[in-house]
Amino acid sequence: MTTVYFKDKPSWTMAYGGTGQLEGYEEIVKPTFTFLKKALMLVSPQMPFREPQEYSEDDWKYAFRLLRGDITDFLGEEDIINGNNKVFTQTVIGRLVLPKDPSRQIVYPWNF
Repeated sequence: MTTVYFKDKPSWTMAYGGTGQLEGYEEIVKPTFTFLKKALMLVSPQMPFREPQEYSEDDWKYAFRLLRGDITDFLGEEDIINGNNKVFTQTVIGRLVLPKDPSRQIVYPWNF
């Protein structure tokens, strides 16, 4: 899980989980995560939380699909393919953290 703080208050969060490394591919966990880290370093200003949509290097391919939403509230899936085999898959979800003030009104991060 990732949490972004603004003025010392949580303002955005993202969690990822689910299947992860697929059964039968446990022996390549380390190269899978090395490749995943490379792919995730290529984020763009348009989607700084998970990108690129596709990235390939040698026999490895990363794919991210935004299923719904935007940076304020989203759901996505990512896969890693090695050769012709899907070896990793997980769900990614994120959203603004919207605390409420004592009168139960939402306090947006930009109003902290």
